[in-house]
Amino acid sequence: MKSKTTSTSTHSDFWLDEFDFDSGSEFKDDGHASRTADMVRLNMARRAIANFVSILTGKTIPVLFNDGGKNMTDGQVVFLSADVSQNEDFDASVGVSLHEASHILLTDFRVVADLWQNIPRELYTLAEPHGFTKQEVAEYVKTILNIVEDRYIDNFVYRTAPGYRGYYLALYEKYFNNDRIGTMLKSTMYRSATVESYEARLINFTNPDTVLDALPDFQKIIELIDVHNINRLKTTQDRFDLSIEVCKIIYSNVNVKEQYDNKINQILNQSVSGSSESSGSVVYVTPAQEGDTGGQNIEDILGGQSTVVVVNSASDVSKKKANDENEKSGLSDTKRKGIERALQKQRDFVNNQFKKKKVTAVQNRLLSEIETAGVTIIPVGVGLDTTNQIVSTVDCIVVKNMTKELIFSEQFPCSLYDEHNKPSILNVNAVNDGLRLGSMLGRKLMIRNELNTTKYMRKSAGRIDRRIMSELGFDNENVFYRNVTDQYKSAEIHISVDASSSMHGNPWRKTITAVTAICKAASMIRNLKVSVSLRCTCKDGRLPYIVMVYDSSKDHFSKVRNLFPYLSPCGSTPEGLCYEAIMDMLGEKSSDEDYYFLNFSDGEPCFSFFGQKGSFYYDSKIGSVHTRKQVNKIRERGYKVLSYFISQREGAMKNLVNAGPEFCFRTMYGADASFINVSSIVSIAKTMNKMFLDKKN
Repeated sequence: MKSKTTSTSTHSDFWLDEFDFDSGSEFKDDGHASRTADMVRLNMARRAIANFVSILTGKTIPVLFNDGGKNMTDGQVVFLSADVSQNEDFDASVGVSLHEASHILLTDFRVVADLWQNIPRELYTLAEPHGFTKQEVAEYVKTILNIVEDRYIDNFVYRTAPGYRGYYLALYEKYFNNDRIGTMLKSTMYRSATVESYEARLINFTNPDTVLDALPDFQKIIELIDVHNINRLKTTQDRFDLSIEVCKIIYSNVNVKEQYDNKINQILNQSVSGSSESSGSVVYVTPAQEGDTGGQNIEDILGGQSTVVVVNSASDVSKKKANDENEKSGLSDTKRKGIERALQKQRDFVNNQFKKKKVTAVQNRLLSEIETAGVTIIPVGVGLDTTNQIVSTVDCIVVKNMTKELIFSEQFPCSLYDEHNKPSILNVNAVNDGLRLGSMLGRKLMIRNELNTTKYMRKSAGRIDRRIMSELGFDNENVFYRNVTDQYKSAEIHISVDASSSMHGNPWRKTITAVTAICKAASMIRNLKVSVSLRCTCKDGRLPYIVMVYDSSKDHFSKVRNLFPYLSPCGSTPEGLCYEAIMDMLGEKSSDEDYYFLNFSDGEPCFSFFGQKGSFYYDSKIGSVHTRKQVNKIRERGYKVLSYFISQREGAMKNLVNAGPEFCFRTMYGADASFINVSSIVSIAKTMNKMFLDKKN
């Protein structure tokens, strides 16, 4: 059922409604199939984002979920967070994916890899007096390059894909333009001339609340970047060179060492004068700065007036200084901590270190199976008359390609095998019977492969018959001929099989025999195609489920021989809901082909749906009417419908006047309904034989 559990309006609302991300529950790694729909929605989100990435970049870039191996793009793959299917986060997730994909398209990762050795000596010379190591300088240059590179990427997306701006805005709202960052920019936080302050304000220099005179030469840096004309920087090397110039300005203005020297001198002077004004202050020093005292202990120099804290590097001193300044901002501890958390998320984003929720091993396996099988969710039941019950649509799981991996998966409802992955011997025998019957049927249908050409001579129009051209001299103008080729039209058959639990046992095995026979015969005929689908519900019965188990246009016939023995009925009968879900897969009729829709079932519709905002019972009353509408739509597409009611008793047609299964069956399929005894289901082959050899059909 379609429902919205959040009122959040997203940029993707206009198309996202085709499947409901807000399932109301999270996947739990419990091995149960009840979470199949959640995994399908997750994979649909991945597929949708992959399409966006492909459209934006013009390349087929893999889009995968973070499985713990890698978190951010490595220049080849875009990685998604496992919570991407949450509606309120979808837009931002799309924005992040487009951002990463643009990096793959535009960033030269070799420049980033060789960054350390390409930093000019001049920059090290500016940084060394403040105690910064070469490693610290390289890491800082990389951060500034990432900031500049991101602005270039943003400009590219905004210029080339204006339709995706909404997703980018969602990304910025989530990571950059939030209220906490705005408060920080307007406050006195990060206004001391430290590398941390420049970093924090450079990350957010496009924020409307940025203050250009917050730091020395900060406006000069912004003018140097010139974000409105940033597309002038055509290569990553150009953007790297600009980042070096920015870092030169920053290291020319930071005063980490000067602050340390001034603090020492201030405390020494206060100690000499007897002032205790700075008592209790903290002095941060590096091991190198301790060595500058000529071997004398700093605490002895300060005379106990301040606490000396030895940190690892100049960067740590800079961070401590920034923290000290931030504490004087007048903001509460709670607000400052919230700002620091928001800023850390930004740093992680800029440096490609922010964490994305991982998919578990079970989830990853399920996602792989779902992707290979082409599993999707189609909303069905539009306009369904539920007698004033609250329901809009029902999600139907559609499997476009049954695979062996899917059969052995706990999420697949229509399979039965033992602990050795062996199918039921009875099912094996049923398939073998179908192979024998199909071979006989196929030999009889071989005539459909024949082409009969008849030559009609002495016509008034057509091709000239050279052998009688001499008759033109005797006023005979009928010297033309025509060839008429007589052949059977191509035919396509879709077989829909009721795989509900009531088909269990002999009805199922006989049905499998008949279906196998038709598939075998079609494999022997050049102009005869067949596809087979099973319809039931998920193992937990929550949603309708339809799976395409065979399609002769793309599957080898060995799939029937090897996989059909594993098929087994399960669940209830959401007949018309499943028909509606595959309506677009049936296609429109061509004048050059004949189309047949064959149905095998043994009862009336029966499906109970319980959703967050309502429930209904798809019973003989509601289900029969809805199924009849879908069958009529199939006829309108040009299909001849043949429907077989599978019964294990004689006289099934006697109950047509009653409100029983047979009556419902006639209601749904009308004159196309046929009632057969399961013990003689192979007689369907004779019907097929007559139908396919009748040229009028």
